[in-house]
Amino acid sequence: AVRIHDARPDLAAGQVSLAENGVTLVRHPTSLCTEEFYSLSTRAREVYFREVCAAVTEATGAQEVVAFHHLVRNEAMALKLAGGDPSIMAGYDNSLGGVGGYAPNAHADYTPATAAGTARQQLQRLLEERSPKTTFGRYVLINAWRSISDSGPVLNHPLAVLDGASLSSEDRVTVDLHYRSFVSESMQLRCSQPHSRHRWLYFPRMVKDELLLFKQYDSDPTEKVCYAFHCAFS
Repeated sequence: AVRIHDARPDLAAGQVSLAENGVTLVRHPTSLCTEEFYSLSTRAREVYFREVCAAVTEATGAQEVVAFHHLVRNEAMALKLAGGDPSIMAGYDNSLGGVGGYAPNAHADYTPATAAGTARQQLQRLLEERSPKTTFGRYVLINAWRSISDSGPVLNHPLAVLDGASLSSEDRVTVDLHYRSFVSESMQLRCSQPHSRHRWLYFPRMVKDELLLFKQYDSDPTEKVCYAFHCAFS
């Protein structure tokens, strides 16, 4: 069995942070209603991405923040959109209008190679807007996860995040991801059995005005935490 700790008391005591643990929870309301997260029109995307960028800037002090990729986790809806075929639900490019199933395996979405490629791609627009001689240093890929319900807190399939301070480099293994249109890679936990050193965290009963931020990758190898492995649980 894996013990998952309620991180709210530690957060209130100032003992959970992006720098020390790779994860934090911030209060950051959104102007979008539930339905807008599913449709995410051009206007809604611009509004929400601007909101998320503001939250990440405040939490990290980053000089530049770029938002990209949006996915709603709703297993029942994803399965319906997939015509009942669960294999179609999996993957970054599931073609289901940005709706996917839950992710039960502990993982980090990026490896050093895929993180560097993603950063180059997303920062290209900034390079085009500035002098060609502009250079960028450290970059961090951060996931912003929230409840989109207008009616109540998250009660089913919340997200657990592995305290990055309890992760060893020997715990990580690179795996290939084969999608319909491309091949990529990510990181998963090597150990098949729970390790006593690992400390899993979650924030129970998250509501829509709360935003869970956790590191997918940090390019600075001197940082205490560069990855925050995560998964849904029930």
